[in-house]
Amino acid sequence: MCKTLYSIKQGGVKMKILFAGESWVINSTHIKGFDQFTETKYGEGGKWLIEALEGAGMEVDYMPCHIAANEFPTTLEEMQNMM
Repeated sequence: MCKTLYSIKQGGVKMKILFAGESWVINSTHIKGFDQFTETKYGEGGKWLIEALEGAGMEVDYMPCHIAANEFPTTLEEMQNMM
């Protein structure tokens, strides 16, 4: 649980943040004798940062890597439409 230490506001409006990345896929191969086992996992590591930012009064839009690869805004207009 995050404690709010302060609230950040810009011009009296809640600050909006686009947080992209901080996700991954892990593909492991386990070998035991002649047997091989493959395991695939998906992970995200932004939970604590997102909670801290939201706890400080900010609005966070999270875009994992596999989404950001194709949908990350490339112009100011796209960014403004997203937020």
